[in-house]
Amino acid sequence: MSTLAQIGASLRQARLAQGLSATQLSERTGLSRVTLRELENGLGNARLSTVLAVCDALDLSLTVAPRAVADLQSGDARQRPTELSALLARTREAGLALRGRRKDAP
Repeated sequence: MSTLAQIGASLRQARLAQGLSATQLSERTGLSRVTLRELENGLGNARLSTVLAVCDALDLSLTVAPRAVADLQSGDARQRPTELSALLARTREAGLALRGRRKDAP
């Protein structure tokens, strides 16, 4: 599960990778530098609208995914094919389809 600190660190990494200062990002988003610093440091309780504004300014998307899929993304890349196959097998065994319920499901 992503914590606010992990999200903030990812946003800081994206900002720095784009060569933006906190002041420049503040100007792009209309958010104060204090708010951005708190978000990047995982402090406080950031509003979703704040996170979305920063993502938009950095040309990032915010994606909601099943935990098992998100865990695959953050895990060891060498294990992903095996883990993905196991996840798909469990999904099939449970009678679930990746795009919704099976036609014969109640």
